[in-house]
Amino acid sequence: LLGYAHNSISVKSKEEVAFREEKKAMQLEISTMKGLLRENELAMEAHENQKLETSKRDQQLVFEIQTLVDLFAKSEEELKEAKGELSQKDDEQNQFLEEIVTMN
Repeated sequence: LLGYAHNSISVKSKEEVAFREEKKAMQLEISTMKGLLRENELAMEAHENQKLETSKRDQQLVFEIQTLVDLFAKSEEELKEAKGELSQKDDEQNQFLEEIVTMN
């Protein structure tokens, strides 16, 4: 009877050891999964931040391009005005020269 009881205790002890080892393995797996989940969350957060930063850069580029387009349009308008003024001065000079030629 003592041998049976000893064997029974030994089996239970082995089961408890196996259960504890399995519990430790599960806790380690859970801890690993939590770590992976946190890494994934951080990666997603970094990706969102990168998208936001890219969006800000895109908006800045659009603003700079629009500024350049506006400056170009303004320069083009000023150039047209300057050509008009030059053309008017050329006409005035030609008229003056015609008057001088006519006088002679």
